[in-house]
Amino acid sequence: MKRLARILPFLREHWSDLVFLTVFVVSRMIYRGKYGIRFDGSPLNYFIQYIDPWFFENDFLRSILYVSHQAPIPNFVVGCAYLALGKYGWWMFFEGVFAGFGILLGLFLIRALKRFEVHPLFATILVCLFLSTPVAILYENWLFYHVPVAAIFCGSVLALFRYYRTGSVRAAFVFFSSLALVALIRNVYGTVWLAAVLAVLLVAPPLAAPPRSSPRRTVLKGAAFPLILLFVLGMKGRLLLGHDYGGAAVWTNIVYKTWPSVPEAERERLQDEGMFKQTVNYEPFTGVSSLGSMRVPIEPTGVPLLDMARTPNGRANTHTLEYLLIAEKHYKPDGEFLVKNYPWAYVDSVLFALLDWYPSSPSRDIVLEQTVNYHRVKKLDVALNKLAGKNSQGRLLFLAIGLPAALLYGCYRVLRTRARLPSERTTVAAILFMLVTIAYAALGTTLISSGDFSRYRFDVDPFYLILGAMLATHAARSLTSLFRRLRRRASPAHQAA
Repeated sequence: MKRLARILPFLREHWSDLVFLTVFVVSRMIYRGKYGIRFDGSPLNYFIQYIDPWFFENDFLRSILYVSHQAPIPNFVVGCAYLALGKYGWWMFFEGVFAGFGILLGLFLIRALKRFEVHPLFATILVCLFLSTPVAILYENWLFYHVPVAAIFCGSVLALFRYYRTGSVRAAFVFFSSLALVALIRNVYGTVWLAAVLAVLLVAPPLAAPPRSSPRRTVLKGAAFPLILLFVLGMKGRLLLGHDYGGAAVWTNIVYKTWPSVPEAERERLQDEGMFKQTVNYEPFTGVSSLGSMRVPIEPTGVPLLDMARTPNGRANTHTLEYLLIAEKHYKPDGEFLVKNYPWAYVDSVLFALLDWYPSSPSRDIVLEQTVNYHRVKKLDVALNKLAGKNSQGRLLFLAIGLPAALLYGCYRVLRTRARLPSERTTVAAILFMLVTIAYAALGTTLISSGDFSRYRFDVDPFYLILGAMLATHAARSLTSLFRRLRRRASPAHQAA
């Protein structure tokens, strides 16, 4: 009886976690047993996000230092595992790591939903469904940064709640450090995003603060080191190489995404006049060996990652300094020309990204659709997409309506009169953080990248889920309140009065 008395309180407090963990394990066993899903570590061999394993084996730490157009942590962690566990052991290690991030994502998301006063049963059902879809399984079994980033984002929401409850510098530092960790994993996020989050928290700082300090000063203290770190890393390419790799790479994507929106007659005229005969024929970050006459001579730097167009095993190296110089010499002027002379073509490409591709399933990805895992669950994924109202282009009606509705509700929660109440401060700050991150992720990708926009959205899909659940909860409570008022008015006692 004593043991039961100790267990029952634990079950009452953590039943939702136990339900989720049970569903998580059972669903993974089904996908593994029935569909044959296995962890896919092959991106290490051909994704531009990773340096070739040859550099792990021959020039590891220096290569990590000179990686310029990708965040450092994925290559560092994968490289450490590769060197410590061998060519096959690292694969099994990351299968466990990504499963762990999948569990953390679910547990953090359930807790975040409860913090926003979503009913525990509703929160548990939503998270179990969300993380049992084919898309969630595919991303969890893919050596890519999306599941870890989504999990850390949900943890950041919880860290923000804790910070606003305590008001301490330490709690503020933990929150901002979690954001810096995201930026060190995913290069889309960086100094500008962190500064935007800092700005909204300065507008709505916590009510609590340490003695002899103010809430805004605490925000600034907590953000100082993470912000400086990201600023220095953002300047790394210019400091080490004298070139801004990120800025040059932007124009590569601008050319590739804008050119198809230029009318065919104009494209033919431009090429007849000797313009755009080279840059538009190559996908961004194609190996420099295939870029023909666009190649430029470079002075050897002594750093293999920067000097080698191909590794000794024959694989293309997209991290070479020559690619940066090619982007600056050819893609940047062509991109500037297109944006200046055909701004409507650029706008058209952005609108297509935002209105058509963005509200699609994250399985609408150029590379993912070619993987073995995707083909194993393709029928199930297609069936679920049809239920969500998939059109001929791939856009889902459910998301085309649901995503804007969730955003509008978030805006309503931070702009309504009640948002000024002290009791609402923490909720308002957390919603502002989610809205800023969603906006940055959407605009930062659709304005620059040339495809896979629904995959980029996966990072912040938990935020959309939170806002959507809050909207559903608010609607349910309003309808319940309305129904009760109508019942009271219809009661004989009310009519007699």
